Amino acid sequence: GKNVKYSFFDERGIKKFIEHLRNDCGMEEKTVQKHYGNLRWYLNWAVRKGYCKESEVSKYKPKFKVIEKPVIFLTKEELLKLYNYKIPANGVKVKLRTYEGEEYEKTVHDAGALEKTRDCFCFCAFTSLRYSDMAKLTVSSIQEDKLVITTQKTNTTLSIELNKYAKEILARHTEGKSAEEKVFPNISCPHMNMYLKELGQICGFDKAVKSVHFRGSKRIEEIVPKWQLLSTHCARRTFI
Repeated sequence: GKNVKYSFFDERGIKKFIEHLRNDCGMEEKTVQKHYGNLRWYLNWAVRKGYCKESEVSKYKPKFKVIEKPVIFLTKEELLKLYNYKIPANGVKVKLRTYEGEEYEKTVHDAGALEKTRDCFCFCAFTSLRYSDMAKLTVSSIQEDKLVITTQKTNTTLSIELNKYAKEILARHTEGKSAEEKVFPNISCPHMNMYLKELGQICGFDKAVKSVHFRGSKRIEEIVPKWQLLSTHCARRTFI
């Protein structure tokens, strides 16, 4: 809510901006580092184009206290449990346990979206596709027992073998579609991440995971259930 102005052309202004992200916005250190990296890239680009004078951002290299977070992926058993899990209807209460053993109930919402998310995630886990490539996959990319695609991130053309699980998912989503239609329903990455956490929760992926990060100069340790850390990219890690 503050209207704060910073000069990005001297070290003092850049420091003030970083402190604003840390203290006023309460961002984690890795998020601050990401925003600063974006700013640095943009200003260097603007200087090269002659849109502004040279900025100290090209010389100033602040130190960030970044600790790599645990790499989250599903085990083979967890992946198959998710793949075969029969998602309850809306309104059904699922009995669950925390990683500490306490019982609680979770009411299912958006069962249809959970089913679609489950298929999208499992397909990525069985084929190594990134979310971006899965989202734009068309029926024409399917050639008998393989996929032939050009990846969005690297523009690399790949031929990927399809196992029986991937074929079963494709059969559910390609019936009656033309060659140029997209295979999977349109679910945004943020929504898919949200649904994935709910899927992991009702599937009981509650193993305790320790996460350590910095918020400003404060070191924060958290122990959270595994399902809270699920995201679309976990599918690619699961494949690996």
